[in-house]
Amino acid sequence: MSKVADALPLYRQAQIYARVGVELERSTLAGWLGGVAHLVQPLVDALGRYGLLANKLHAADTPVPELEPRPGAPHTQRVWA
Repeated sequence: MSKVADALPLYRQAQIYARVGVELERSTLAGWLGGVAHLVQPLVDALGRYGLLANKLHAADTPVPELEPRPGAPHTQRVWA
């Protein structure tokens, strides 16, 4: 949930777990994500077919301020949903 909903990188999740005494390698977390991706692929495929059946497809382009802009990088990122 932290990876997708909170956009929390795996290295930060590993650090959070380590603070409470749970040592998890990033490779372990990445493997779990890969396993989940494999398990939900049929759902993703079904949603894709369902969405393509519609006469219209709506999208949102939401500007999001960057927390720590890098030099020369834009200060606003985009979220497409």
